Formats: sequence, structure tokens, C-alpha cells
Amino acid sequence: MASFPPVTMTTEGLNMIAKASSGNSQDRLIITKVKLGDGVSEGNIRDYTDVISSKKEVSLSEWEDRGDGRFRYTFIYNNEGVKTGFYHREIGLFAKNGDSGTEKLIAYSNAGSYPGYIDDETKEIPYQRLMINIGVGDTDNVSGQVDVSNVVTIEMLNEHDADENVHANLIKRLFSSATATMESVKTSVQSWCKESIASLLGISSATTDNIKSKIKSWAQEQIESWLETLGIRYNIAQNGYICLGKLFGDAIIQWGLVDAITPSSPTYSPSSLEIYETELKSVSFPIGFNNLCLGGVITSIKDVTHAVLENATIYSIPTKNGMECILSCLSASKNMQAFYFVLGK
Repeated sequence: MASFPPVTMTTEGLNMIAKASSGNSQDRLIITKVKLGDGVSEGNIRDYTDVISSKKEVSLSEWEDRGDGRFRYTFIYNNEGVKTGFYHREIGLFAKNGDSGTEKLIAYSNAGSYPGYIDDETKEIPYQRLMINIGVGDTDNVSGQVDVSNVVTIEMLNEHDADENVHANLIKRLFSSATATMESVKTSVQSWCKESIASLLGISSATTDNIKSKIKSWAQEQIESWLETLGIRYNIAQNGYICLGKLFGDAIIQWGLVDAITPSSPTYSPSSLEIYETELKSVSFPIGFNNLCLGGVITSIKDVTHAVLENATIYSIPTKNGMECILSCLSASKNMQAFYFVLGK
């Protein structure tokens, strides 16, 4: 907002006030308007006859006789008619002597390095109120010429507030809509929200399916990142593993199948039974344990395509990378399978 010093009376203004002191009606000082400008003040203000660079004229809205030769003049304006925005630096007060007199600059003020800015009329601004106090000595032969069309009254403000279409053009510009209805505003806001969501999520359009897919993908990435941070890994397969990570002491569970073929002749024959026992079968775990294998179990599998396994034995203490086992049954040259679980860390 501009910061203006008190107005300075011009030489012409002082002469007009002196003339008004005659008391004649044809000499009465009539305040008419102000001019707003963006000029830079140079020289003696007393000698000014006009503002330096006029950008807008504002008619008088209201005046008040405050007694003792003091008068207050009020001007109400916005940026209507301003084609190009400007720095509001100048205020020039104009008046005339008598109804038929010529308007002249009687007082002037310049904001210098502290101007305000008034946008062009395409950018609607609130109404501004400018009040100028003038002292004219002991004469009361002063009045103001009020332009009623420029006065903003309480009634007009109330009417303004009650008018549903008062800012229709502003709403149209803000929401890029041909009409300023509730539905058009809702549609524009929804469209803006969808564009913002699409831009934020990096998707082509903010449809429900696209949003769900993006959230699902993001959640999956976060879960995978969380699992990786905790050291949780897994491979659910015929020969697989689960690394339980930091939450469970870095324990690892592994499992798998052992395939073997019995020899053509029995290994030994206790109690008149012929037992066919495989040689030592080396088994490599799906992954190596980081520290050690704590132990494991091995069990038989009964399947119509394989021999009935009588026994499965872990022959030696499992290492970090594997173990040795022996399978046995009552049939020669038969395929056998066993299933094992091992635990380590």
C-alpha cells in the first residue's frame, strides 16, 4: 500500500481559497475530483497545475464540514477503466470557484519511493477509500461536488453482499468456466483436483483404477523396502527358504527334496528282509547359512511313482551349505524321495 505525505497546497489552490473567502456564491470553492498518477515529483509543488502522469480520475463521493475551516473529502474507487496497471504514486486534488468555474489543481501529494500498485481492470480489486483533509482558514464558502454514481453506501454494500452473481466474471476467470453456476464451479474444482492428483502420482489420468494401481505399486515398493531393511527374504518353491530377518534373530528356515536310486542288490538283510540303502547323498541347501546350521529333520514321501521309503537319515551334522543323508527301502533299483527341513542363521 502506498505511503503518502500530507497534501501540499498549490499556488493556484491558495488563490482559489482566498477568492472563496469573499463569501460570494460565484466564488465558492467546489471540490470536484482527484487524479491518480504514477509520475515522479520534481520541482516546486506550489507551481504544479496538474499531476505529472495521470492514470485515473475519481469523482468526489462524500464531503464533510468538520468545523473551524476544516473539511474532509472522500473518494471511492477501484481499477475500473485502468487498461494498464501502474504504480500509484500521485494524488492531485481538483476544485473550481463557483459552478461555472474552471477545474484546477489545488493540492498535491507524491508517495515517492513508497508507491502502491493498481492492477489493470482484468484483475478485479476491492474498492479503495481515499480521504483528504483540507484546511481553508476562517471561510465557510466551501463545498464539494459529489458524483452520486461514485458513492458506495451501506445499502449498496448490503445489496452487493446479497447478490449471488456479484463476482460472476471473477468466478468465470478463476475457474475457466463459461458460466458461474455451482455446478460449473464444482466441475472445475473436480477437474483441477484430478489434474493435481494425476500430476502428484505421476499417472496419465486420475481414474479409480489408475489411482488404485499406483497406490498398490507404491505400497508394494514400500513393503519390499521395509522387508529388505529388516533382512526378510523368501523363496517359496520346491526347494526354498525364508529368512526371518532382524525381528526373529536372523533365523533362516530351508526345505527341499532329496532324490536317490536304490542299488541293484541289497545292502544288508536283517530278519530275512532285504534292505536296499543308497550311498551317501549330498544335498546342497537353496542358500548358504550365514553362520551355522542348527539342525534339521528328514521324512519320507509316499508317492505311486516312487518306492515306499522305509527310512531317511541325516548322516552327518549339516554344514552352512549342505548335508549328507541316506535313503533306504525294500526294493532294488527304485527311485526314492525324501523331504527335509533345516534351521539355521
